[in-house]
This record gives sequence, structure tokens and C-alpha cells, in this order.
Amino acid sequence: MSYGVDVFEGPHSGLVLAEIGFETADEYERFQMPDFALADVTTDAFFTGGELATVPETTLRRVLNERLGRG
Repeated sequence: MSYGVDVFEGPHSGLVLAEIGFETADEYERFQMPDFALADVTTDAFFTGGELATVPETTLRRVLNERLGRG
């Protein structure tokens, strides 16, 4: 397993994305998300670096509220 963490600043301050690389699909299926994680965005294209680099803060906040069930 390999880990990477992106901590955003500026307009996206407070957003932290953790990326975990699994060697097998079975390893991914067995993984238990830690308590501090709010959502698994593995298949959500919105949370790719290219998308986040251009999205306005208001859009990011709206999407976070929708995806996390807060809006």
C-alpha cells in the first residue's frame, strides 16, 4: 500500500485528500476507511487534481455539502 496526502490552501483551505494505492482489488475491498475520513471519492471525477485546480470555491463548498449530505 502507498499513501499520498494533498492539503489545500487558499480558496480550498481546509480540504484534505488522502490517496491510497492498493496492489490488488481485494486489498481495496478489505480496506476500512478511518474514522476521520468523511467520504470515499475514489470514483468521483470532481475530486481529481485537474478539476479541483479550476473549480471556484463556491462550487467546491456546494459540492462538498451535496456529497457529504449537508445541504
